[in-house]
Amino acid sequence: MARSAEIVVEPASLIRAATGGTTGRLSLRLGETWVPDRQWQDFPLVALGWWLGELVRPLSALGSSARCRFMEGPFAFRVVRNAGGWFVALVEGNREQPEVQVDGEALVRSMSEAAKRLLAECDRRGWADTDIDTLRVANETVIGYRTV
Repeated sequence: MARSAEIVVEPASLIRAATGGTTGRLSLRLGETWVPDRQWQDFPLVALGWWLGELVRPLSALGSSARCRFMEGPFAFRVVRNAGGWFVALVEGNREQPEVQVDGEALVRSMSEAAKRLLAECDRRGWADTDIDTLRVANETVIGYRTV
């Protein structure tokens, strides 16, 4: 049975440093497990841009995988799509947990929706930079692959 998988962001938590880096809440909820944890603070614009860029691989070819890493800490997750469906494996440093089957369409949709919410918040605040542009392009690319 496929587990739920959802990317969780909190646009109101975004804080932009004077140097331009933007931090805020970003985590993966896999069933009842939160990765890295429920209140994780990271660089969501950059990380989601990476993740969406990586996600093109399994979207475009069976047997391909995406490595989605967080900027802070040794945390990541690997997304694989094969003939059996979509799978996620949690990674911490060099340790990778066994893959679990997930609802791939829901995961893709969740990642894209998280990006849209962050981009809308950046637009609302009048922010513009290369991280935002990269996230916007990566999300548009994934939306082009989506069939959901």
